[in-house]
Amino acid sequence: MSRKKRKKQKPLVQLVLPTHPMPQGNQSEVGRLLRQINQEYQSAQWGLSGLAYGVSQHAFITARMEGMERAREQLVELVGPDESTRLVVEQMNKSDEAKES
Repeated sequence: MSRKKRKKQKPLVQLVLPTHPMPQGNQSEVGRLLRQINQEYQSAQWGLSGLAYGVSQHAFITARMEGMERAREQLVELVGPDESTRLVVEQMNKSDEAKES
């Protein structure tokens, strides 16, 4: 008995899942949260460069990182977990690029 090779069939429907669309009213709130995350991140970076020493330096940086997390949690409520992570990483990368230039 000979077997016929089947052609690989393409799916009838291609599913494309968009990231959470941002309602128009939330754009200013998202922008505010991203600015807050950027400020907290920059402050934590400055804490690493010697603006505080020892335990106070650790407490300072920890407080900044906790502030970033609070803002990120609010972002999750607005745009979802995946998009909030993408936005935070993008914001941190922009901050690092600005610091290097």
